Amino acid sequence: MKILWKKFAPLALLALCALLYRCGNLTMAGATSETTNGVTACVRYGNGVTVPNAQVFIREQNFLEDPAAIGIVRTPDALTDKAGYFTVRGLKAGGYFIEVNDAHGRASLLRYTIYAGDTGIVDLGTDTLLKAGVLLGSMAPNAGVTDTRTIVQIFGLDRIALVDPVSGTFGFDLLPAGTFKLRIVFSSPAVPPITIDSVIVPSGDTASVPFASWKYSKKLFLNTTASGAGVTSDVANFPVLVRLTGSNFNFGQAKSGGADIRFTKSDGMPLSYEIERWDSANGLAEIWVKVDTVYGNNSTQYIFMDWGNAAANATSDGATVFDTANGFQGIWHLSEPGNATAYDATINHYHGTPTGMTAASAVAGAIGLAQEFDGSSTGYIQMIGTANGKLNFPQHGTYSISAWVRLNAVNLVDTLFNCVVQKGDLQYSLQLGFKDKWQFCEYQDSLGWDNDTAQATLGAWQYLVGVRDGARQYLYLDGALVCDTIVFEPNASLDSSLYARNTGYDLGIGRSAATPDRGFNGAIDEVRAENVPLSADWILLCYANQKANDALVVFK
Repeated sequence: MKILWKKFAPLALLALCALLYRCGNLTMAGATSETTNGVTACVRYGNGVTVPNAQVFIREQNFLEDPAAIGIVRTPDALTDKAGYFTVRGLKAGGYFIEVNDAHGRASLLRYTIYAGDTGIVDLGTDTLLKAGVLLGSMAPNAGVTDTRTIVQIFGLDRIALVDPVSGTFGFDLLPAGTFKLRIVFSSPAVPPITIDSVIVPSGDTASVPFASWKYSKKLFLNTTASGAGVTSDVANFPVLVRLTGSNFNFGQAKSGGADIRFTKSDGMPLSYEIERWDSANGLAEIWVKVDTVYGNNSTQYIFMDWGNAAANATSDGATVFDTANGFQGIWHLSEPGNATAYDATINHYHGTPTGMTAASAVAGAIGLAQEFDGSSTGYIQMIGTANGKLNFPQHGTYSISAWVRLNAVNLVDTLFNCVVQKGDLQYSLQLGFKDKWQFCEYQDSLGWDNDTAQATLGAWQYLVGVRDGARQYLYLDGALVCDTIVFEPNASLDSSLYARNTGYDLGIGRSAATPDRGFNGAIDEVRAENVPLSADWILLCYANQKANDALVVFK
């Protein structure tokens, strides 16, 4: 299911939907009852004005309107008084939906549960009537609608609509803003009812349930328990990597390039996404989906992936997934041909210019494609114009540099350094140093380098993250903290003026613009520069999600 938001003229719904009100065995204010259980509340407009004579309808949350009631107008269970108050008595234990509607386009939905043993009237306080919303829907061609009396009900409300037998459309007008569950019932007993959860109707706008527009949907669960990613804390604004293969996705059902792919939260809210690669011929795709919160130690959270709409246009957008407001200042997926521009996914557009690279430099990476470097001084990627930009992180600042790396050869002597990502030797570096050690460095003005190191492994993809947080510095390898103790390396010159901190170089991948003899020998993938000190949980979640055997995303 996919929820779309759009403005709608309510008059278009008049032929599709009738509002039906039902009077149950409830007792109004001022009458007698077998029990005194009940609720009272006050409703007002947004400007504080009271709402007299508003209609109040209260139903159990699992109530469904009788299909035979189509065309019957029901009376309300209560009316608000001059001060905007209403009271409904005689309620048994259970959960209730309380709809208040002023019949002038404004409505409110209250929810309350009465428990066994409760007595008395519960005051629900004051609620505000907001502009009512509209819900539209249509049945997919393959939904099995062959009869002329398919109906749609809303759990907990006196609402029912007929599906138009020709167009397959249905609609509800003047709905209070809220989250609802729908039930679609066919006249043929051979066709089972369909239940649609978590349909959000916004105030003053239209929600759409496009069964016909997107034919296919799949739940993607996010498992952060010990059996999955193993992350205990919530992580906000996280770009989840979704890998599609021929075994978990039918590429023939989607448009070319994945133009009709969409993602939503479980409540139907759209999620931003970026398609890094879509290779339908080989049945491979990598997509980044921004999830506002990935819950820690949880295996029940899920998002929806929808596809199968021939009329849909592509909405892939890396800048919304890797938002600079969330700390992303440079994101290079490195999935292009080696001699093509290395695009920065952020709005900063710090695109990389390849030098000495060929189309064959693009190789199978940790995530889609990566770039292979031969260790020479001629093959590298330079982000021209970044010397004085947002990648110019200050000394003792807060920032993180990360990359997936596969090392082809170690250094032969201790004095050699091979750059993975560097903004000049006298600013910051993520590199191979000390023969076979990964190294994260920050230069301290005129004095020397703060170094954190970890053992490198030949021929294996490894996930490196260097974090600078003020005076502290950390190096993570494959999601785990491997060094949090700074080893200071003083410069070798007695003339400190020769080694003043130099921020004038562009960022480089595979080789530094400042030191041409330090080319990297191996492959590099998914380079990120962020102006925040990444947390241990964030880094672990990245590794668990991005490694070859993804431990986060579960297809069901």
